[in-house]
Amino acid sequence: PAQVREPQNRTPAQVRPQQPQPRQVRPHQCGHCHKFFKDLAYLAVHEKVHTGETPYKCGVCAKGFAHPSNLLQHQRVHRHT
Repeated sequence: PAQVREPQNRTPAQVRPQQPQPRQVRPHQCGHCHKFFKDLAYLAVHEKVHTGETPYKCGVCAKGFAHPSNLLQHQRVHRHT
Protein backbone atom coordinates (compact mmCIF):
# COMPACT_ATOMS: atom_id res chain seq x y z
CA PRO A 1 0.00 0.00 0.00
CA ALA A 2 1.17 3.52 -0.79
CA GLN A 3 2.03 5.73 2.12
CA VAL A 4 0.35 9.09 2.45
CA ARG A 5 2.82 11.84 3.11
CA GLU A 6 1.80 14.09 5.97
CA PRO A 7 2.13 17.83 5.35
CA GLN A 8 4.78 19.69 7.28
CA ASN A 9 3.57 21.59 10.32
CA ARG A 10 3.06 25.15 9.14
CA THR A 11 1.21 28.00 10.66
CA PRO A 12 -1.46 29.70 8.52
CA ALA A 13 0.89 32.65 8.02
CA GLN A 14 3.48 30.33 6.46
CA VAL A 15 1.07 28.78 3.97
CA ARG A 16 0.98 30.81 0.77
CA PRO A 17 -2.62 31.24 -0.38
CA GLN A 18 -3.32 30.69 -4.06
CA GLN A 19 -3.84 33.91 -5.92
CA PRO A 20 -6.92 34.01 -8.12
CA GLN A 21 -6.10 34.04 -11.81
CA PRO A 22 -7.05 37.28 -13.56
CA ARG A 23 -9.95 36.88 -15.97
CA GLN A 24 -9.02 37.06 -19.61
CA VAL A 25 -10.44 39.91 -21.59
CA ARG A 26 -13.00 38.56 -24.07
CA PRO A 27 -14.06 41.45 -26.28
CA HIS A 28 -15.81 39.47 -29.05
CA GLN A 29 -19.45 38.57 -28.43
CA CYS A 30 -21.67 36.13 -30.29
CA GLY A 31 -24.73 37.89 -31.69
CA HIS A 32 -26.84 34.76 -31.25
CA CYS A 33 -26.19 33.56 -27.68
CA HIS A 34 -24.11 36.48 -26.34
CA LYS A 35 -21.17 34.28 -25.32
CA PHE A 36 -17.81 36.11 -25.27
CA PHE A 37 -14.54 35.05 -26.94
CA LYS A 38 -10.98 36.32 -26.64
CA ASP A 39 -10.19 35.90 -30.34
CA LEU A 40 -12.30 36.80 -33.34
CA ALA A 41 -11.32 33.50 -34.95
CA TYR A 42 -12.83 31.55 -32.02
CA LEU A 43 -16.02 33.55 -32.40
CA ALA A 44 -16.15 32.78 -36.13
CA VAL A 45 -15.86 29.04 -35.45
CA HIS A 46 -18.46 29.24 -32.68
CA GLU A 47 -21.00 31.06 -34.85
CA LYS A 48 -21.13 28.05 -37.17
CA VAL A 49 -23.02 26.30 -34.35
CA HIS A 50 -25.86 28.76 -34.90
CA THR A 51 -25.71 29.03 -38.70
CA GLY A 52 -25.37 25.31 -39.33
CA GLU A 53 -22.45 25.94 -41.69
CA THR A 54 -20.28 22.83 -42.14
CA PRO A 55 -17.45 23.75 -44.51
CA TYR A 56 -15.16 20.86 -43.54
CA LYS A 57 -16.34 17.77 -45.48
CA CYS A 58 -15.24 14.17 -45.10
CA GLY A 59 -13.75 12.86 -48.34
CA VAL A 60 -15.13 9.37 -47.70
CA CYS A 61 -18.75 9.95 -46.68
CA ALA A 62 -19.21 13.71 -47.33
CA LYS A 63 -20.38 14.36 -43.75
CA GLY A 64 -19.79 18.02 -42.87
CA PHE A 65 -18.28 19.63 -39.78
CA ALA A 66 -18.09 23.16 -38.44
CA HIS A 67 -14.54 22.77 -37.13
CA PRO A 68 -11.56 21.00 -38.72
CA SER A 69 -10.66 19.15 -35.51
CA ASN A 70 -14.09 17.48 -35.52
CA LEU A 71 -13.47 16.33 -39.10
CA LEU A 72 -10.11 14.85 -38.11
CA GLN A 73 -11.71 12.99 -35.22
CA HIS A 74 -14.47 11.69 -37.52
CA GLN A 75 -11.98 10.46 -40.12
CA ARG A 76 -10.64 7.96 -37.57
CA VAL A 77 -13.94 6.08 -37.96
CA HIS A 78 -13.07 5.28 -41.56
CA ARG A 79 -9.55 4.12 -40.69
CA HIS A 80 -10.86 1.52 -38.22
CA THR A 81 -13.49 -0.05 -40.49
